[in-house]
Amino acid sequence: MGGDLSASSEIGKGSVFSGWIIADQSEFRGIDRAAIPHHTVAVLERNQPSQEALVRLLDSFHWTVDTELIEGRTYDWVFAEGSCLDPSALVGIKSTSPETQVILLRNLADPIPATWLPDGELLKPMRWYELAVLVGVVVQPPQKAIQDDFQTVQKLLGLRVLVAEDTLVNQVFAQALLEEWGCLVQIVGTGGEAVQHASSADVILMDLKMPDMGGLEATRLIRAAETNRRVRIVAITANVSNEDRTACINAGMD
Repeated sequence: MGGDLSASSEIGKGSVFSGWIIADQSEFRGIDRAAIPHHTVAVLERNQPSQEALVRLLDSFHWTVDTELIEGRTYDWVFAEGSCLDPSALVGIKSTSPETQVILLRNLADPIPATWLPDGELLKPMRWYELAVLVGVVVQPPQKAIQDDFQTVQKLLGLRVLVAEDTLVNQVFAQALLEEWGCLVQIVGTGGEAVQHASSADVILMDLKMPDMGGLEATRLIRAAETNRRVRIVAITANVSNEDRTACINAGMD
């Protein structure tokens, strides 16, 4: 395939790992390119990697893509981070071309700017099929794997997940992964805190061994306090024996 891997390390600062490979550009699945009409679009994004990723996706549709607003040019779509488009610019776009669709680019935790209302939004990190559905270029049903993935992402958006885990690296990893999927994440480090915050969660990811109270005991207390609403509790553990699984189920985990 071709490529290279490298690593560098400095005492007291840390390590940097980098690499690259040569790969063929894949075709986007579920898209009939011959049926895609041409559009002129602008991408206004301060984050360079995010900008480059979106530009590559739009280029794959063979559209004209600008990374700034060109005076006198009419746009079909404008994809803009909130801080990159002030109200006067938005008014100017809409007055020149009322049909232009302005799409807000934001992280899940970012508020929609109060000064302007977009025609739609894309949550970062964006996925190609979410973009394709938004701009209406999907003219064939996605393959089942892609369709299932899209439906899963839709179900996870806004899901309140409580992560009960006392190891920092696991906390950071779980939060980053879950927030990428659009979940609302709360981190606690003890079983007692998990019991305290259980009522505000849709799902609890429960470590079995934590300070002051383990995951099994915390689960029993949560189940004992529940009335009509039952929160889903999933164990976080490296223990995979049948005895460990039985202990989790008997404690009330899902």
